[in-house]
Amino acid sequence: MGKQAREADAICETTEGTIWHVTSCTSLLATSSDTLIGWGFKLNEYDKCVANKMINGKQCTIIWHVDDLKISHVEQKLVKDIIKRLEDKFGQESPLETSQGKTIDYLGMCIDYTVKGKVKISMYEYIDKMLAELPSDMNRVSTTPAALHLFNVDDSARKLDKDGAQLFHHLVAKLLYLSRRSRQDIQTAVAFLCTRVQSPDVDDYKKLARVMKYIRGTKDIMLTIEANDGPKWWVDSSYAVHPDMRSHSGIFVTLGKGTAYAASNKQKLRSVLKNIKKNDGSGSENVTRLSARLESKGIIGGGDGNSRNDVARGTKNEIQNTQSAQRFKYSCAQECVEEYKEK
Repeated sequence: MGKQAREADAICETTEGTIWHVTSCTSLLATSSDTLIGWGFKLNEYDKCVANKMINGKQCTIIWHVDDLKISHVEQKLVKDIIKRLEDKFGQESPLETSQGKTIDYLGMCIDYTVKGKVKISMYEYIDKMLAELPSDMNRVSTTPAALHLFNVDDSARKLDKDGAQLFHHLVAKLLYLSRRSRQDIQTAVAFLCTRVQSPDVDDYKKLARVMKYIRGTKDIMLTIEANDGPKWWVDSSYAVHPDMRSHSGIFVTLGKGTAYAASNKQKLRSVLKNIKKNDGSGSENVTRLSARLESKGIIGGGDGNSRNDVARGTKNEIQNTQSAQRFKYSCAQECVEEYKEK
């Protein structure tokens, strides 16, 4: 980047539903933590990109992701004062630009605060551009993003050529971006496709095509989030569902209605006992991090308390199939042998 100033975006929202868009220079990113601490803000223990401070009896929160900043407080005047302080400190190199409104386009998302008590997140333009570049064999529609054989892999299937593999990787990356923001309903399928980008075959291409056809038939779906009775989360795993006997974890978090956070990931561990000890892999770590952020906002968090019990019950159900159980036992035995050799 050198000495060239790179622009950074910030969204500043108020209780009136007004959203501010601020542009600043890179120097803000390099010294933002030290600056906020100097202004009396405290960084979140689990997420250093979240800072909070009580101002006029109400909490002011500033969060940032890479070069994108968001500021919130109940008083609109206070938000303007913070922008003025940012302008005085960082605006000399590149003046801040601000805009306001109840909707804003931000990183490919349209964030809509026009309905009180709700936030609507849509990516219609992003989806339309993605669908416009698809090959003709992905033109139909599908009612579901994946079939029951999603995790099945045929080692004898023909590999895609160089151009096909590049297209596969490109489209999966676009789906991953979409699934993390407004279309969590495709996360499981996208999680599998991400494991296949290094050497995709024709079967993987068909699974990608099915996701695209599903998006085409449901492109008007948006994410709506409401908060009412507090956060709840569910974490669970399906064991030995991947060909290499890895398990698959899922997590869902809501503040009342809609998905506040969701994830679907292939686990790195094979052993059932290890997975239980790890509490479903990275899922619990994400819950812990999110809980800390909610607690820092004064929201009392809490799940249904049954996640670990659900895992124990689910483990037995997942390996009832005889062939699956035999493969799983062999895999676990092999793992024990490998651990013994390491000793």
